[in-house]
Amino acid sequence: MTLSGAIPVRKDRGRTTQNGFQNRVRFECPKEKNKVMPRVRSMSQIWKKEARYIIKTALVFCALSAAFSLVGMVLPEKVLLHNPTGGLSLHEIAGHMLWGLVAGTVFLSARYVIITGLFAVLIDSDHIIGLFHVEALERMSHSIAFGTIAVIVLMISFGRKDYRLGAAAFAGVLSHLSFDAFDGDSKFPLFVPFYNHQIIFPTIDWILFEIAAVAVAGTVTILATRRPRVITAQP
Repeated sequence: MTLSGAIPVRKDRGRTTQNGFQNRVRFECPKEKNKVMPRVRSMSQIWKKEARYIIKTALVFCALSAAFSLVGMVLPEKVLLHNPTGGLSLHEIAGHMLWGLVAGTVFLSARYVIITGLFAVLIDSDHIIGLFHVEALERMSHSIAFGTIAVIVLMISFGRKDYRLGAAAFAGVLSHLSFDAFDGDSKFPLFVPFYNHQIIFPTIDWILFEIAAVAVAGTVTILATRRPRVITAQP
């Protein structure tokens, strides 16, 4: 017999007492048993993933800059290019890297800080064409056109919604021009292919280029991190 109001419990669901009440038996829910727990990544795995992303984007940017320099062979105002290896120095590499890192700090992300610093150095791969002693317009990638193309290609290749990657590409170009002006080498075809002449900028203009790089990175960071505003309907 069971007490009034008690619900008999089927024996196949667990052991029962003499009065018909079910003992507290722990059952495993089939859904919870088969549920796959999220995999926790270690710090080394996270850094390896970040390193692969940084290396891939840097290689694409470097190859793109070298390829864009070939366009200078069909433009007017071209000159005979010379071997560029003599102009490569630790001073230039460190300076461009530093200027790029400073602009990249506005991203508030180690990934994009490093990427911006690398882009500011690797843009000089447009000098590789000089190894072949051909006639071309020099320093083709030191231009707004290349910065725009780099933004488009990188965002298509690595994620159309990764706006900070696109901003890092353009900020890298601007910070590179900033250090060139600071170092007294401020002659580049900024408006190619619309104006195919080398433009000489005053040394003091390095501040303007660096401010522009920081502004690009900062604006995109604010837009990318801003949460959408939730609007509730009024009754």
